[in-house]
Amino acid sequence: MKVITGETRNLLENRHYQIWSDARAEHVEQTMHIADFRRGSLETSHNARMALLNTQLTRARNGRIHTMKTAQQANAQADYERRKKEIEEAVSKADITTQPVGWGIMHVKDLPHAK
Repeated sequence: MKVITGETRNLLENRHYQIWSDARAEHVEQTMHIADFRRGSLETSHNARMALLNTQLTRARNGRIHTMKTAQQANAQADYERRKKEIEEAVSKADITTQPVGWGIMHVKDLPHAK
């Protein structure tokens, strides 16, 4: 029976940490790339939405229509801010977590190959 020494365990833990650290950095980078794309898309659609509402507001002659378009502008801005905040929160929470799933002794036996 081969025993895992403290040195071997430290080597395994260090290797695991390096793999985790590399994977985490790649995940954060991917998340930031996706967030940049989502922010750009959100800003483009928000600008188009606000331009349309501004045009409609400018053309509004009826007081009720003017009030409605002004409220739609405020709602569109609030929606934009909420979605932008969601994207930023997703970036700030990007992580890969680990936790041990078990401790113990593993016995490995050579078994004859099945034919």
